[in-house]
Amino acid sequence: MMRPGHPSGHPGGHAEHPSVIMFKAELEKNPPKEHSDSKLISADEIFKHNSIEDAWVSHRGKVYNVTQYLKFHPSGLSCFGEYLGYDISSVTAAVHPRVNIFQTIEKLQVGVLSTDPKEKPTNTRRKSPERGQL
Repeated sequence: MMRPGHPSGHPGGHAEHPSVIMFKAELEKNPPKEHSDSKLISADEIFKHNSIEDAWVSHRGKVYNVTQYLKFHPSGLSCFGEYLGYDISSVTAAVHPRVNIFQTIEKLQVGVLSTDPKEKPTNTRRKSPERGQL
């Protein structure tokens, strides 16, 4: 719900970061080549995309190709590095408790995280997220 008289339209009256506005403009000019809200993707498949040239993450059960977003992230590339190929739900909740990440990356969705119990991920988190890292 928008605060009366506040131009941002964001809950709590928070305006979008200028780099997010630039990213959304970039998406208008160069939309993602791949988009799916139903393709099942395993944690191991996400882990294969763990470089700045090919960067996937999962967030709240959805999988995103964030390669296009990395150069626009307000804190830069360095904070993303160790999270590429992993789930970022807990770190974004800790670092960005009032930011709707989905509004920024929704068009980058390439699938949903597979919850098949037969698929146990072979990759593991390198370290737990700390406030201010992402």
